[in-house]
Amino acid sequence: MNRFELGADEILAMAEEVERNGRDFYLAAADCAPEEEARQLFSQLAEWEEKHESMFISMRAGLKSEEKTLELFEAGSEQELFLRAVASANIFKADTDAADTVRQLDSVNAVLDHAMAMEREAILFFAGLRAVVPENKGKAKIDELLKEEISHVAILKKQISRLSDMQSAQIDLKGS
Repeated sequence: MNRFELGADEILAMAEEVERNGRDFYLAAADCAPEEEARQLFSQLAEWEEKHESMFISMRAGLKSEEKTLELFEAGSEQELFLRAVASANIFKADTDAADTVRQLDSVNAVLDHAMAMEREAILFFAGLRAVVPENKGKAKIDELLKEEISHVAILKKQISRLSDMQSAQIDLKGS
């Protein structure tokens, strides 16, 4: 069976895009948020996504030429199919306008729910990457990012729980 070549460079480029798109979503959410507390939360999440993108950029810059094209698994293997499926999923996709997505949501809670779904997809993506990246090729960095993404889900869950009892959670983000 042919080996599938998915280099660390390509993997990290995909991860950078996920983080960049997440940042754009959170910035759009901050711009549309009706309350200062929500704006601060979304701005903080955007900063975290930017930090993750920077980590991936640094990891890519530090790749040796032989690390850029690693044969990680067999073509058509479960690992390849999983990564392709997750990478093509709606993880803060670049082909959708973040501001339009936010405006389609009808409350701060809806934005938080959407963000939580995207964070869970990002966790699946990074877990899939972790499964194929060798220990000496950046697995520890992916572990750090997984912990960060998991903490994002916890933060979002706390915010959703807190806001669910507040009337302000139903404020219209569309401005109508």
